[in-house]
Order: sequence, then structure tokens, then C-alpha cells
Amino acid sequence: MEVFRNPNRVRKDFAELANNDTGFIRLMAETGSMKTFNVEVDGPTDSPYHTGKFVVNVTIPPNFPYDPPKMKLVTRVWHPNISCRGKLCVDILDENWVPGMTLLEVLEAIRGLLSNPNPNSPLNVEAAVMYRDTRAMYEQVCITFTNTYAEGRRAEWEMEEKVSVLTALGVSRWDAVQKLAMMKCNVQDVIDDLHLD
Repeated sequence: MEVFRNPNRVRKDFAELANNDTGFIRLMAETGSMKTFNVEVDGPTDSPYHTGKFVVNVTIPPNFPYDPPKMKLVTRVWHPNISCRGKLCVDILDENWVPGMTLLEVLEAIRGLLSNPNPNSPLNVEAAVMYRDTRAMYEQVCITFTNTYAEGRRAEWEMEEKVSVLTALGVSRWDAVQKLAMMKCNVQDVIDDLHLD
């Protein structure tokens, strides 16, 4: 049984998520708990993520709303403020949390982060450097990650096959994913670039 310090507030925020009419944030169907659940967030139209649907895992602590919720991006994404493990660099989930903030508002802020990266506070330093120094390449890598990980399982399986080829040649998994993203998923171009043949 789920025990919260303020169960009415948890129910209210959960209901707001379930019934919101934004059209771009949805409580996922398999949710059976108000303690831990997933939400699907559409990529913002003004970003290289616009075609993607990103899954955010939400965990409500017992002391909510006095303690912030824990949120983690489940869908892989290339972004300066999101680690490769889905950790989010969003100040309202930490030191700037206020108990009056709703779960929907936090998810809207995460969606906004996709449009407005902050390269000065990176969790993914490589993405931050690329964002600052070579914006066109950064956007191409974002699009490739979105197409691969946020648009459905088939693209993800195809990418996994390509990653497997490169890891069999001694390339680390993370380097393989990054190189494939930068080279529009062309395995032969990555092999040539890394001089693996």
C-alpha cells in the first residue's frame, strides 16, 4: 500500500496528469501505481526532438509535495542536460523545488528543456561542446537519436544491429552509438572513420 504524507495532493496531481488536455503529455496506460509510473512527453515542435515521444519515469516520495518527485528520462536522448542514464539537470527537481509546483508543471519544464538546452550546466559534456561549437552536427545527432530511440521499436532494433557490428570490432557501445549518430547510421562510414578495416 502506498503511504504519502499528503495523499490528497498526490491524487490531485495524478488526476491532473491523467486528465490534462495539453495533447503533448500523457500518463501511460500501464500505470497501476501513484508511487511510480511513466509519462509520455512529445518532443517540442521547435526542436530536433519534434518527432519523438519520450518516456519519463516518475517516482513520488512519501513526503511529496515537500520533497520533489524523482524523474528520469527512460528514452535515450542526446542532450547537454540529460545524462546517458536519463538523469535530468533541472533545478526545479532539486534546489529550486517549491511544494506548490505540480507534476504537470515539472513535466512541461522537462519538455521545455528539450527546446532550450543549457550547455553551461551539462550532464553530457560531449553534447554540450557539440551544441556550442557545431550546432548543425548537434542537431543531426539529436535527430538520429530521436529517430532511433523515440519513434518506435523497429528503428531501435536496426540501430542495435549496427551497434553490435561495431562492438564486435572492439568499439565501445557508447562510442558506437555516438559515431553512428554523427554519421547518419552508416556503419561503413564509422568503420572508415575509425580505421577499423
